[in-house]
Amino acid sequence: EEDSRSKYNMVFIANEGNPIISSKYNPKDYKDGDLQNFTGSYYSKELDIRYSLKVERGLLHLYISDATKFPMEPIMENFFVNNRFGNIQFILNFDKVVTGFELERGRVKNLIFNKTIQH
Repeated sequence: EEDSRSKYNMVFIANEGNPIISSKYNPKDYKDGDLQNFTGSYYSKELDIRYSLKVERGLLHLYISDATKFPMEPIMENFFVNNRFGNIQFILNFDKVVTGFELERGRVKNLIFNKTIQH
């Protein structure tokens, strides 16, 4: 049986607190067609703001007010980052359809954006 500790890259303990375990992962390499699943308009009720996601030159870009854009780098499956904007974890339903994402940036945690349907 495989030793479960071999699956971890790092264990971090601060001030004798509970250990924080970082698990090993394989970076996700998305193709243009796969990235299309993430495109669309997303709305945050809490901030009353809409962001758009579009694919350009093989990268997913997040737009704020259709002007400011941030290229989002895929790190893990359904998880993208941009050093200036933050991290987004896409939310999928049982049919694996993207329904929204969670934003994390600095002190902002678990800010939900729901995918909106455009006609």
